[in-house]
Amino acid sequence: MKKFKVAMACLLLCSMIAIVSNADDTDQLPNSDIGIIDETQIFEDTTLPLPCCKFIRGNVDNDPGDDIDINDLLYLVAYCYKGGPAPECMPEADVDGSGAIESAVDIEYLINYMFNGGPAPLVCPK
Repeated sequence: MKKFKVAMACLLLCSMIAIVSNADDTDQLPNSDIGIIDETQIFEDTTLPLPCCKFIRGNVDNDPGDDIDINDLLYLVAYCYKGGPAPECMPEADVDGSGAIESAVDIEYLINYMFNGGPAPLVCPK
């Protein structure tokens, strides 16, 4: 059953990447001058204060309920692979707490948490 869940999560991610990759400029994923992020983008590059992350990481779309759901995963995929808007709170997108947004690693961490019973995203920095 675990292999099935992992396979389904991978299929979902591939589908999301395909949808995001095929989105045109009129979709809800506006182009930005940010472009695809570097695998080692460090938080010191942002001017946003760290206190924007309140409990645990993962609320990438910054919804007011602080929910971690499929919208957060889509937002992170769009940011990493389509040049979508940057998260308002960069520490929220660093789901694994490594200090950098490493697209494949953070996306995989979020998928495992959401669909495979993996560990919850780390607590926000103080």
